[in-house]
Amino acid sequence: MLRNESVALVAALAALASGCGGSSGGGGGTGTLDVQVTDAPFPTGVIVKAEIDVERVEAQLAPSGPAGPGPLDPFVRVDGFSAPETFDLLQLTNGVIRTLVNAPLSPGRVTHLRLYFTAARVELSDGRVLPLQVPSGAQTGLKVPLTPPAEVVGGFTTELLLDIDVSRSFVPQGDPTLTGDPGAYDHPSEITSVSFNPVARAVNRSTAGRVVGTVFDGKGTADTADDAPLGGATVRASLSGTDVAFTIAAADGTYALVGLEAGTYTITVEAAGFAPASATATVTAANATTMDVVLQP
Repeated sequence: MLRNESVALVAALAALASGCGGSSGGGGGTGTLDVQVTDAPFPTGVIVKAEIDVERVEAQLAPSGPAGPGPLDPFVRVDGFSAPETFDLLQLTNGVIRTLVNAPLSPGRVTHLRLYFTAARVELSDGRVLPLQVPSGAQTGLKVPLTPPAEVVGGFTTELLLDIDVSRSFVPQGDPTLTGDPGAYDHPSEITSVSFNPVARAVNRSTAGRVVGTVFDGKGTADTADDAPLGGATVRASLSGTDVAFTIAAADGTYALVGLEAGTYTITVEAAGFAPASATATVTAANATTMDVVLQP
């Protein structure tokens, strides 16, 4: 079942995270920019693939010289693509991350990334493949700010995580009332087209953490001995009332919310037939915070 409220993903190219990891050497020469991609899932009963073809990635560095107002430096191409590469965003769920590009880059402070798409498509559960019209990003690229900026240092690798919000990037069009539920697309025949307008965020992995845990079915009792893992629950993190990340618990109840800047988040968990639950989680840079959640019918 595909419900509009469930499709809001932090994704999923669920999250752009970056971080600095040491390598041999250091201090001089070029650094390495490693851009990774992840996604939070669609509820995949109707849409089974959401693919994008990425042609290249560019990075924008802060102005060189003394700090102060002025135009940013031009975008520079991050080498690494010999041909467009295909990413199925629905495979990048619950913390699964795939490298988008890993290539040398001159030292500097990266403030923005820009992605160029050549094509996008979705596959429905009835086997239909719907090619999607790529918006102006095919010519001008999708510009994503990096907050906070990430430093590329000679001799070291700087990791960035790109999170594409699949729910807002791929929007089904058609008649969702055929099954009597106006808020859901329950069958592929209800979908006649899908609009594509990529939405993404980028974070610096060295300053970002994650929340992981397991969702349990409490069986309506206070006794934890009869609790059972609950798959399919939606888990979201919000900061100051704004949703930041979203995922769906795996079949064994486990979940991972990645690319979260340090701070105190509200974690909300919901599943059909259960009362929602929420709690707060404090995230610190480059660490995982564990939070198990019990839902009661």
